[in-house]
Amino acid sequence: MPHPLFRERSSSAYLRSGTIAALSTAAGGALGIIRLSGPRALEVVSALSQGKWVNPEPRTLSRIRLFDHAGILLDEGLAVYFAQGASFTGEAGVELQLHGGRHTLGRVLEACFERGALPALPGEFSFRAFQNGKLS
Repeated sequence: MPHPLFRERSSSAYLRSGTIAALSTAAGGALGIIRLSGPRALEVVSALSQGKWVNPEPRTLSRIRLFDHAGILLDEGLAVYFAQGASFTGEAGVELQLHGGRHTLGRVLEACFERGALPALPGEFSFRAFQNGKLS
């Protein structure tokens, strides 16, 4: 199975409506950003935080601890929630600002996928922004 940072899917999947997740920075730097967009973005991240990140104030950075299914700490970083209509894609979204190591980011992405997020296709965030009238 390919590493979660480098998965590819069929281009017909661009029309799906589920929650997507992807790395939005280069892996291996000091910091890494994972973005989630879609109807379950907040639910996925709440599950990663073991239910401790619930009803965050939109557009406000807050500390977050992320765990896998076994309760093992994956990383501690910052998270920001964007309500529907206020994100780049026009959908509800969450941005996770984490430590940038490939291993850590890969494990967090995999945990997002295990909780129902789909790996984003190349350009899928921009495609959704276009669909929702955020880009022309």
